[in-house]
Amino acid sequence: MMWKNDFKVDVADFNKNVVAVKINDGACQRALIGFYGLPYSTKRRKAWKNLGAMLLVIEEPWVCLGDFNLEIDDQEKDRGRRARASAPNLFSQGIDV
Repeated sequence: MMWKNDFKVDVADFNKNVVAVKINDGACQRALIGFYGLPYSTKRRKAWKNLGAMLLVIEEPWVCLGDFNLEIDDQEKDRGRRARASAPNLFSQGIDV
């Protein structure tokens, strides 16, 4: 991660799925969250729940980016197994499309 010297960057949280930093440029504070969604559905659900809980308590503007290991719909899938239609799509439930 790179930033200007007049930016203050503090690690707010991290684990094997998330790195969250708070960035303060003197005028305002923001949060940047890097996320990795595991390819295994049960572990991915837990990681998504933890991410959701973290995002709910962040008071400043935030952006979350990373490898979510989910797609919004089947048309985004090029190869591999398709998700079961009955399985909830946590990605589309968690974003405004």
